[in-house]
Amino acid sequence: MESKQFILEFPLTPDCSFDSFVAWGENRRVVEAIRHLKTGSEHGLILTGEAGCGKTHLLKGAVNHFNTPEPSPSQQAVYLDLPLLKTQLNPKDEQAFSTLLGRYGNLALVAVDHLEQLEGEPALQEALLFLFNRVRASQGKLLCASRLAPQAISWLREDLSSRLLWGELLTLSSPNDAELKEILNKMARDRQVNLSQALIHFLHLRLPRSMSAYAQAMDQLDRAGMQLKQRMTVPFAKKVLNL
Repeated sequence: MESKQFILEFPLTPDCSFDSFVAWGENRRVVEAIRHLKTGSEHGLILTGEAGCGKTHLLKGAVNHFNTPEPSPSQQAVYLDLPLLKTQLNPKDEQAFSTLLGRYGNLALVAVDHLEQLEGEPALQEALLFLFNRVRASQGKLLCASRLAPQAISWLREDLSSRLLWGELLTLSSPNDAELKEILNKMARDRQVNLSQALIHFLHLRLPRSMSAYAQAMDQLDRAGMQLKQRMTVPFAKKVLNL
């Protein structure tokens, strides 16, 4: 098998950081726990929560945090997206998965997203078990995200579940309406974009209730606004976002 089959690019958005994440209530403690992972003594953390509550943002933020340019620009952490792995490698080829994932066993942090995608994937579960053992042996840390806690996943192999539970289980709560509007406000401020209350209300009503949908919409509006040199208005947003 040619090595080029093992060269995957995992999407990592520079905008994903702890500072750009709008935390509310108990979620503030979750963010601080993940931030502290770099200097703390924990073996790892498991992050659970409903779709759209910000798990992917925090995993990518943690990887960005570990991969700061000081003291050296070398890669210290990696973000692994299980759906992307499944589409780019033969899901039945355990050796392919193990060869790829083995490359990351000596990193300081391995962040694995969408654990719920392991259902019906024995080869990928075996490869992840191999990776987790490598990470633990090299004193690295694991940060994983799933919609369900490992002990609630009946189809997850027992030895892999036990590895996942090496670290504390953290749960992100979904934002309420007021918090969703504040998320929109912060995303706009971070991009130095001015949104009227009318536009915020419109976007809040029409967009899917998830942070990823909000981020995608803000990126589209920001790019279109700069290219077309137009103000952010409700008609403009309707046209750009096809709402």
